[in-house]
Amino acid sequence: MASDKMNRASVFTRRNFLKEVATTAAAASATTALASSAPSGAKTPVIDGMMHLEVYKSDDKAYYWDGLIDDILEHYEKAGINQGVILTAWTPTRESNDRTLKAYEKHPDRFIPFGHVRPEDAEWRQ
Repeated sequence: MASDKMNRASVFTRRNFLKEVATTAAAASATTALASSAPSGAKTPVIDGMMHLEVYKSDDKAYYWDGLIDDILEHYEKAGINQGVILTAWTPTRESNDRTLKAYEKHPDRFIPFGHVRPEDAEWRQ
């Protein structure tokens, strides 16, 4: 019965399409209402919900360069982004969290740190 319901929900129908459009419109309307309720002259903050501090992973190695944080902030300025939730996830836990914390400590007004634990790391198997 449950799989029957899932199959019907994943089918592209006019009803599902209109439901998605209505949901998107409601979210856009709520965002507009939030922005218009801000005090006169106040700027509604824009937050990047997920910014990886590693650029890509290849051959089980995450690639990163020292100027990456400055590059991110330059792009944030151009895009009008006030803050970003930052994380590093493709390297061992300690290395990832240390890199995230270092970036946050350098720019605490621009970054919100997001830590994590990778259960596959040897340090957690002891």
